[in-house]
Amino acid sequence: MVDLESSNGTYLNDPSSDPIDPNVPVPVMDGDKIYLGAWTVLTIPPAVSLSLTSAFNGRGPSSVDAACRGDGRAATV
Repeated sequence: MVDLESSNGTYLNDPSSDPIDPNVPVPVMDGDKIYLGAWTVLTIPPAVSLSLTSAFNGRGPSSVDAACRGDGRAATV
């Protein structure tokens, strides 16, 4: 996962920790929780291969960006 300089930060597993560094890839594992700002939580389910294209019905990463951005910046997974 990479935070693309989001304004509200991206946190891995603990929203009270420091946010992950922008533009630095961070590996995620089964069961990890990704916090996007204060209100959005994504949980990586066990034994699932994540494909953004298939997960978003062929709409690809731009759909994830649109869902996560508030100021034109987003976190990508």
